Amino acid sequence: MSIDISKIDRFLDSVKEDERGFCIKNEFTQIQSVIFFDLADGKKSDYNLELINKNINYIITESWNILTVIYRIEWTKEQLEKGNINESHYTSFLTVDINYFHICLRSIFDYLAQIVRELSENSGQVSESFNKIQNWLNKKGSNKDRLGRELANFVMDCDWFKDIRGIRDAIVHQGSESLIFVNEEKILFQVINGLQNQLYVPEIMQDGKTVDFRLYAGIYISFLFDYLEDLAELIIETMDLKIKHKTARNYHYGLKVLVKWAKDAKK
Repeated sequence: MSIDISKIDRFLDSVKEDERGFCIKNEFTQIQSVIFFDLADGKKSDYNLELINKNINYIITESWNILTVIYRIEWTKEQLEKGNINESHYTSFLTVDINYFHICLRSIFDYLAQIVRELSENSGQVSESFNKIQNWLNKKGSNKDRLGRELANFVMDCDWFKDIRGIRDAIVHQGSESLIFVNEEKILFQVINGLQNQLYVPEIMQDGKTVDFRLYAGIYISFLFDYLEDLAELIIETMDLKIKHKTARNYHYGLKVLVKWAKDAKK
């Protein structure tokens, strides 16, 4: 995996801190507000505002679930260090949380696919599955024109989706499990199936065997928020949305942890 530092920087630039705590303020938070009020005001549109609004909310809910998991994993590590829980509790808690992390992250892409489908002029020919859309685009060059070139480029630009999909499918459909390794400083894990390691990210691995979850999540969730910003820009352009006041913010206590992890991932 190539770690694109510019994606991490773009995420970090979108995070603000004020008297209420850490929040995200970017184009994605603005379109959430604009589309909601357009829908509430009964504004006419060539697009299904209810469908787009619903799936944006689903994306935000899953994103916030991921941030909650990130905060809880860091908190659990602190409880182990303080002696408040034992190693058995620590490893079992983190196994569940890291499995759920992958499930939430993968789910976001099918909500995202619903929006891509709605924005296409040929929505009836487009799948509701992000994976199927990527495969369909790879199958025949003319499918890019059917979807729309800008939408096709957006979908194909997410080359890291296959990594997350593979791990989530291994956990959900193939009996794989997140295995946690107790380490004094790091949060180390591996996804295994029998004796086979499923996860290989050499840039953030220890001895080529285990992965540092802090760096792993810092990278992939930065990539996620960067990609959602690309989606927002595409929605604004395609739907010709008018954003007059860029005041919307989304707060979550897990952002403080994620910012640290993302900064560490850049080093």
